[in-house]
Amino acid sequence: MTSATEAVAAPRTHPVVGAPPADAWSRIDQPRPPRRRPPRPVRPEPLHPRDPVRPDPVHRDPVHDGATDPTVVQHRATGEWWTYYTRRRAGLERSGAEWVHGTDTGVAVSADEGRTWTHRGIAQVLEYAPGRMAYWAPEVITDDDGTYHMYVSPLPGVRDSWTGDARLRHRLSGDPLRRESRSALDLAATG
Repeated sequence: MTSATEAVAAPRTHPVVGAPPADAWSRIDQPRPPRRRPPRPVRPEPLHPRDPVRPDPVHRDPVHDGATDPTVVQHRATGEWWTYYTRRRAGLERSGAEWVHGTDTGVAVSADEGRTWTHRGIAQVLEYAPGRMAYWAPEVITDDDGTYHMYVSPLPGVRDSWTGDARLRHRLSGDPLRRESRSALDLAATG
C-alpha cells in the first residue's frame, strides 16, 4: 500500500481527444481570470451651453459624447489620416432625435497615425435640399487615381423622430474636404 505522498499522479489528458495537453493554449480546464472592465471616461463639461456640438473629433463616450459612425482614410499626398464622422449634438437635451438630425459631417486629421487628432471642420458637401441636412454615416474611400469617393445618406430637416426617407448618395472629389460632383445610388432605406 502506498501513502498519499508516494502516490504518483496519472498524467492529465485532454477530455475530448484523450491526449495530454501540449501547452496552456490547449488546456480547457484552466480557470479564466475575471474580466476587468476599463474605467469609464469622465464626461467633459460643455464648451458653451448654446453650442453643445463638440469640436473634438474623438469619440469618448459610447452613448453621449463626440463623433459617431467614423471612417478613416489616408490622404495620398500628405500621408495623414483623415476621419469623417456624423457630428451629433450629444449635449442637446431633447426628448426626440433632434440631437442627431441636422448635423454635418465632421472632419479630423492625425499626422501621428491616430495617436492625436486635430479637428479640421466640416466636409463641404453638396446640398440636396434647402435648409439643414443630416449626413448620416459617411464612408470615404480613395481610388488609384487619388479621387475621394464619399458615400453618405442625407436626410433633410431637424426631426424629432428616427423616421424619414434616406437615400445613399455618392460624391467625388480630388480634395478631401470638398465634394465636387454627386450622384444617387439605386439603394434606399425608409424608416
